[in-house]
Amino acid sequence: MADESTIINKGEKMIKKWILCCCTLLCMFALGLSGANASTVIGATSVSSNGFTNFVPSLLNIDDTINQNGLASTYTSGVTDWNTYFAGGGPLHETDAVGYEWFANKTDVLPGSLTFDLGADYWLDGLALWNEDSHGINKFTVSLSSDNTTWNDVGIDLGLTNWDFNQKYTADQFNWVGQSARYVRLTITEAGLKKLADGSFEAQVALGEVAFSGRTAVPEPATLLLMGIGLLGVVGRITKKRK
Repeated sequence: MADESTIINKGEKMIKKWILCCCTLLCMFALGLSGANASTVIGATSVSSNGFTNFVPSLLNIDDTINQNGLASTYTSGVTDWNTYFAGGGPLHETDAVGYEWFANKTDVLPGSLTFDLGADYWLDGLALWNEDSHGINKFTVSLSSDNTTWNDVGIDLGLTNWDFNQKYTADQFNWVGQSARYVRLTITEAGLKKLADGSFEAQVALGEVAFSGRTAVPEPATLLLMGIGLLGVVGRITKKRK
């Protein structure tokens, strides 16, 4: 009959083998995620505003910022590869306003915000914003949330391209360290300016389209690798204790 120390040794060997197996699987999974789980284009399922009223509610609606109207080529949310879609600057947006762009009222007082609901949690690391050609947005802040209550700023006082009037326009892209979120809030602090015939400028917030860079919210490769390192540490402690 095996003595107590033999039984303990066999138990420790089994534990170490199990931990090493888990480490290997975690590392393989992490490496697989880092190469295969690339960012896709994510579209919002709905958008709401705070502090803004539509300039012409029936024609220049806020939903035109997420319905892909006016884009030279469309995407499939959660499927279309981000880098492929935006290769060469990405698709152009038409300059037609009616049915394709959103305009806030000229009398709206800034700051105001737009909140985009993506319909589920995603691991988000960026956005693309097609800034309207005649007015648009000058500066804004990006915040993320999983519950639409607690927000984390990931970009502050971001500037956008000021396009010439009646010029088809591409998207400005912004990136941040990825994190899980369902809601994205754009707080607009400065409106775009349109130069009038008399040389003066008119301020008005306007927007063509918004899309987001993300993927299904799963543990990041770095997190999984840290878990693996932690398990290896357990193996080391067991070995050291026996010695």
